Amino acid sequence: MRDQLHFDLEAPLPSPGELLPMLPVLRRDAFSSADFVFTPSFGGQRVLVRVGADVPTSGGVAGGVVVPAASALLDAELVAVDGAGRPSVDGRITALLAFDLLYLDGAWLLAWPLEKRLAALDRLLDPARSSGVVALPWVAGDGLSVHAAAAAGGLAGVLARRLTSPYLPGVRSRLWRFVPAGAAVARSDDDEPEPTAASSGSPVLAVMRRLPLDFGE
Repeated sequence: MRDQLHFDLEAPLPSPGELLPMLPVLRRDAFSSADFVFTPSFGGQRVLVRVGADVPTSGGVAGGVVVPAASALLDAELVAVDGAGRPSVDGRITALLAFDLLYLDGAWLLAWPLEKRLAALDRLLDPARSSGVVALPWVAGDGLSVHAAAAAGGLAGVLARRLTSPYLPGVRSRLWRFVPAGAAVARSDDDEPEPTAASSGSPVLAVMRRLPLDFGE
């Protein structure tokens, strides 16, 4: 298995149309760690979304997506949800939920640490200046609460990513872990007392439920 130890960030970037998404390894127990950020996953269709005309990828330009930049490339998932904000194959509301930023205004961000990319993504997708796409919420450290909220909300699971992780196109890396919503609960990776699991009425779950319903309004 290729991982971060075998990927050269100084090598030439993939030619247009060859950029592949970075992939997580599967982890079967939920965890918390100060070294990771945790993002809920709706289990939608994974897409690399191009905004603007000069992004070097053959993927289609995202129609209806407006951001305060000349060009950007987003890693996102396209989801359909029901009226309660839960994933549904028959859902009528479609939302584009972004969780990473790979390219911005002529510059590749692949070598940036995740923490820096997320900060740039949040600025780019400020609701006051963008539309047609929203940033998935992320929580630093407290993976157990995010996992509990994802499970209570009927989501697919949680994407756990190390804060220092670069973006490794086409690589399945231990820097990213996917924890299914039905996974068992483990101790904290930091050996700290475990946080209290989020209830079905938690603020984390409330944010996740609200995202698709706010899309396009």
